[in-house]
Parts: sequence; structure tokens; C-alpha cells
Amino acid sequence: MDVELSYVEVLGIAEQIERDAAGFYRRAAAFAGDPQAADIYRELAQMETDHSQIFGALKDSAAGSAPAGGHIITNAAGESLPLMAAMFVEGARQDLAEHFTGREINEAIYDHAIAFEKDTIVFYLQIKTALADGDQRKKIDRILLDELGHVITLTCKLASHRRPTQEA
Repeated sequence: MDVELSYVEVLGIAEQIERDAAGFYRRAAAFAGDPQAADIYRELAQMETDHSQIFGALKDSAAGSAPAGGHIITNAAGESLPLMAAMFVEGARQDLAEHFTGREINEAIYDHAIAFEKDTIVFYLQIKTALADGDQRKKIDRILLDELGHVITLTCKLASHRRPTQEA
């Protein structure tokens, strides 16, 4: 399926992805049985909220300066947009937080969050590549570094969770 998206649309998708991620982490914090995990989820939620605001500002800036028709990002060359973007475009996107029931164990939450963070990195790299403005690219770079940090943090928590408890 060929998909054409303007910069404004792509930045709007990124803004919504970050809002959804913030909601997911807030909900995970509310259900976390581990106080340390809850603190990490709250911190991640705040960072995702900050990212959403950055993408919103980029979107507003692009809307005000884009030529008629806007800048188009397409997959017509046979490249596929990341699954998140395709789902969003097709109307199949679902709020992550709605699927979080609180019954999931921490490992499953970590696994899901790590996979989602990795997908956002791929998507944001694609956005960065399409942006011509150096200042916009720097803002995306900051978000990418944060997202990589999220993967590292969550991976370390998952590894420590999976390690057998050492009895003294």
C-alpha cells in the first residue's frame, strides 16, 4: 500500500505516539507493585510528555511554513513505513494504556515497553531523515537519545528482574 504523509501529519503521529506512551507509563506506574519500577515509569511518562510537546511545536512550525501541499514522505519506492505509522494512517491505532489491565507482570510490561521504544526509534529516524531543517533535526536527535536511554533503562530493569535472587 502506498502511503503519502505530509510532514505535519507525520509529526502529528509522533506527537500522538508520545502522548500514548506517556499514558501507558502513567498507568504502569499506578499498577506497579515495585516502588522503584513505579518511579521509573513516572519519569518515563514525564519524558514522553516532553517529547509530545516538542513534536507538537515542530508540527505547528511545519504547518506555518510548509509550501502548498506540504512536504511529503512516501513509501512508494517499496519501502514500508514503520508499523506504528501504517496503523495510525489506516485508523487501526489503539491507545496502549487502554490495553494495560494491571494484571501484567513487570517482565511483560518491560518487554512491551522495550519493543515499543525500539519501534519509535526507527520511526523517528525516518522522520529525522526527511527533515531538512538543522534545528528540527537536533530536536529529533535529543528525542532519539532519550528514547535510546529508555531502552537501556528498561532493559537493565528487565535483566535485574529476570536474575535469580541471590540468597546470602
